[in-house]
Amino acid sequence: AAEQSDRLSVPAVTEAVPLLDVLARWPASRRLYFLDETGGGVPIGDAFDDRAPASFLTGPEGGFEQTELDALRQLPFAKAVGLGPRVLRAETAALYALSALQFCRSLLPMFQRPWEARLARVPQLSVVLLLPM
Repeated sequence: AAEQSDRLSVPAVTEAVPLLDVLARWPASRRLYFLDETGGGVPIGDAFDDRAPASFLTGPEGGFEQTELDALRQLPFAKAVGLGPRVLRAETAALYALSALQFCRSLLPMFQRPWEARLARVPQLSVVLLLPM
């Protein structure tokens, strides 16, 4: 997959490590967005407040344990985000979150002009429906 995507390095895959061990070694300069299915996070579209290096943490099937959520909320570099009313599988949630980040950082800035400014330049706005006869 690395060769197919023109990636210069192959990501490291390691043995599973307990979450608290990972958090203890986490670099404070790297934002950690954790997907909170309990409704305690900000909407994912509003979460990306900077362009700092970031990672996503998804819980296992069934979600994070309450003790894990409590530990994550205590960390200054971690931010809870929600995916709205959808309940997604862990692997699907990760892809959804990465897509949202890519959109917000790459595509959304192209559309940042206020809608009012765009509409002010349009002298007349119409909707035309073509119906079969």
